[in-house]
Parts: sequence; structure tokens; C-alpha cells
Amino acid sequence: MGGGSSPLERAILGILHRYGPATAYGIRKIFERSPSSHWSGSAGAIYPAMRRLDAAGLVEGTPVPDDRRGTQSYTLTHTGRETLQGWLTSSIPDDEARYSFDPIRLRILFMDSLSLPARRRLVDGALRALADVREGEEAFGAEMSARGAAGAARANRGARLVLDARIRWLTEIADELDREAAVAAPTEQGTGEGEDE
Repeated sequence: MGGGSSPLERAILGILHRYGPATAYGIRKIFERSPSSHWSGSAGAIYPAMRRLDAAGLVEGTPVPDDRRGTQSYTLTHTGRETLQGWLTSSIPDDEARYSFDPIRLRILFMDSLSLPARRRLVDGALRALADVREGEEAFGAEMSARGAAGAARANRGARLVLDARIRWLTEIADELDREAAVAAPTEQGTGEGEDE
């Protein structure tokens, strides 16, 4: 399963390695706390992944005592640990090195179809949204550092650096739009053009 496992399954192996035995529900809660929108904590994603990992011998489920629902507590097997370590030490493929989908970047790609004031509102809205996310990441990073979760704190630092770069990029675009507006303003005075759409 090593090379064919999904990112979700590899993350589950990492969670079990870091935190020890957990139920599928407990793993869902860890994903739900993640500030990343990439991870789904849905039962429709986690429970089937746990069954696949169990069937592949990467985790082992044991019944939770006194639980009438048949809840399983999962532990990482030796094979699961080897699979996790093999993935972590393998070469990073091109598809993982490429910058992932960014809905804000997609909007920026097509924003020329908007008026200049509408473009500026788009950029300002994106900057506000990123600043809010950045603030949440800062709090999450502080929490992970306080818990002594060095790996999570390092990953969070990477997320904050990416957010900082996106904020700088959008700030540059806002500055470009301000320059465009300054150039357009003298020619549009009295013509009624350039009004807010």
C-alpha cells in the first residue's frame, strides 16, 4: 500500500504514530481541528480509510471495552510504521512539489473582467480573508509549541510562511491597482468612466 496509499491514509498513519492508539472518531476530531482546508474530517472519508488501512495490515483495530457500538481502537502495526517511514523518506514526486490549487490565484487570473474598483475589492477581500486565516494559524502554532509538538509547530510555520507570501503577493497587486487607478483618474475625470460597477 505504501506508494498507492492516499495522502489521507498516510496522514492517519502519522497521527497514530504521533498520538498512539485512537478510534476513527478520535482521528476525525484531530482532522477537524486542523487549520488546513485540505483535510476532511468527515465520517465518509475517515471510516473507509480506517477499514482500508486495517485490511492492508497497516493498523490493527481492537474493540473498545464496554462499548456496545463495536467501536475499534486502532494502533499502528510494524508494517504501518515501516510504510509511514518509507513514505517519509521516499523521493518527493513532481505532483507533490508543484504548488497546489489556489482558489484566490484562480480569481486573480480572471479578475481583468472586472472594473478597476471591483478588482480592488476582490484583492482587499482576499487580503482580509488571508489575514484572518493567518491569525488562526498563529494561535494554532502557539498551541502546538506549548504542547511540545515540534513536528506540528514546524508544519504550522511552513503554513504561516506560505500565507505571508500570499499576503505579500496580493499587497503587490493592490499596489499595482492603486497605480493603475492613479493613472486612470486624470483621464476619467468628468467622463463618467471608471465608476463603480
